[in-house]
Amino acid sequence: GTGRLLEVAASGGVDGVAVVTARNRREVVARRERVTKRRQVHVAVAPLGTIGAKALVEVGDRVVERAEKLGWPPLVARVKQKRAAVLRELGKGKPARTTLIAAAAASSAGNDLDHLVSIYIDLGDVETRLTSEFSLGHSWTVLAEGTLSRLGPRTDTQLRILRQRAIGARLAGRLEDARTDDEAALAIARTKGPMAELHVLADLGLVFGEL
Repeated sequence: GTGRLLEVAASGGVDGVAVVTARNRREVVARRERVTKRRQVHVAVAPLGTIGAKALVEVGDRVVERAEKLGWPPLVARVKQKRAAVLRELGKGKPARTTLIAAAAASSAGNDLDHLVSIYIDLGDVETRLTSEFSLGHSWTVLAEGTLSRLGPRTDTQLRILRQRAIGARLAGRLEDARTDDEAALAIARTKGPMAELHVLADLGLVFGEL
């Protein structure tokens, strides 16, 4: 700031001021680049939230192509995950899986581990609900948990993993495993408020209804 410039000027003269001024200019340029990148993210992702599901599938490749031209892997990962979400809603399990795996690769390339965990959880959902590949679905949740362990406490994410794993175990007929995961999820949900607790209790009710 100005105070720092005066301090440098007092100790190093004009040359000192020039050094700090140049540094400030670099910081301004870097800040502008970050703002531009955020705007590009918004422009690339915005269409995904404003058009219908079937239309999104038709234009999805163009949106992904736009994101890839920007050359920022975390953005590519987010766009592909959004496209996969539409495919999941349309019941297209295998295309959703392919798209999510590509999203995971982009997220990994960008070292965006939080987002990578989210993609793994989505893959678990695809294998559980759409392809009935229950063992594979479980493997994705194991990957999600392993990646999460590198990030430190993320109780919201841990809750998602446990619920997804419990759903997969229940649909695969492993009801004791489902109950174990649901009970672990319930312990976390009770710290999140009544709505989170109710969701897990509903899952537990399904398990107890089948035991």
